[in-house]
Amino acid sequence: MVDSIDEKLLEAFQEERIIHAFYEYKLTKWDRFTEIDEPEISIPMGADGIEFEAFEKQLDRNARNICYRIIHDSYIFYPFRELEIPKEPATADKPAKLRTLSIASIRDALVQAVLYEDVLYGPIENLFKTLDDPAPISFAYRKGKSAPKAAEAVYAYT
Repeated sequence: MVDSIDEKLLEAFQEERIIHAFYEYKLTKWDRFTEIDEPEISIPMGADGIEFEAFEKQLDRNARNICYRIIHDSYIFYPFRELEIPKEPATADKPAKLRTLSIASIRDALVQAVLYEDVLYGPIENLFKTLDDPAPISFAYRKGKSAPKAAEAVYAYT
């Protein structure tokens, strides 16, 4: 039996899952070259102005709020906070090139992670598996697929 998207959302958006997603997110942003006792965590502040330490102090409340809003269809994503960083330095004859980073709020990053991992990935991967016969058609954002594997497939094709 195939669950509806609403059933999957209700199942996925539980407070414990949001808390777990936060700690997974924090672990991915941990600079492994810093001290174990005082690790450097590089989670940028989003447009909502909330730093990860403040978010973590009220993690239970934040998780409850996120779940409530998702379940009651009132969750609204914040706009991204845009930050321009240098891509190429300026020279005498041309100005510096900048790259714009779009940074999601922490709560939005958690919602996106849970949506991707618990709600959307399985059905979409099953669809791709049916389309992959005889060869993969997509390597983007799929477990076990990568840019090097895509290059290998192109090389094998040519």
